[in-house]
Amino acid sequence: MTTNEMLQVVNPATGEPLTTLPAASADDVATAAERARQVHDTGVWSRLPVRERGAVLLRLAGLMERDAEILARLDSEDAGKPVTECRTGDVPGAIESIRWFADAADKLFGRIAPSGHEGLGLMSREPVGVVAAILPWNYPLAMTAWKVGPALAAGNCLLVKPAEATPRSALHLAALAAEAGCPAGCSPCCPGTAGKPARPSPVTPR
Repeated sequence: MTTNEMLQVVNPATGEPLTTLPAASADDVATAAERARQVHDTGVWSRLPVRERGAVLLRLAGLMERDAEILARLDSEDAGKPVTECRTGDVPGAIESIRWFADAADKLFGRIAPSGHEGLGLMSREPVGVVAAILPWNYPLAMTAWKVGPALAAGNCLLVKPAEATPRSALHLAALAAEAGCPAGCSPCCPGTAGKPARPSPVTPR
């Protein structure tokens, strides 16, 4: 990223900094969007047979299972949630969401529209191109999966904008997507700030 602005991720339970990341600038986002459009136009993902796209998403779900403890810890620390809630609810739910869309990829078809005898109307399902996913902070991984799964299963490329307070599980998911076989530039994660970061208020540890 080309921005000089840095994004500090803070543990809301303690107020202690967890890490500092480069924040995506407007130019960074524009570059990522253009790169995603180029990837889409090549057809390396958008025209990949739907079963192969589904297979990539299934591999992604398997990698999420492999890294389930890492993902749970990232969401727990970033959002101030009990790690047991992340282990038993958020992470398994995110994995199940990716699996559902992977399985649905080759089962959603076009339709024939009602028409007269003189014509035939066909409705086909095609990827629209590049889409954006803007995420809140309270269910970071789960809500990222709800956006990433359908967009990728349909053959789109997408830019993921995680919340300023909770970007790390989305960044890890982007790395896992690349490991699973998503083309470079197909699903970049662009953490950044939009004015003053809206962080959860620190609470007193118990």
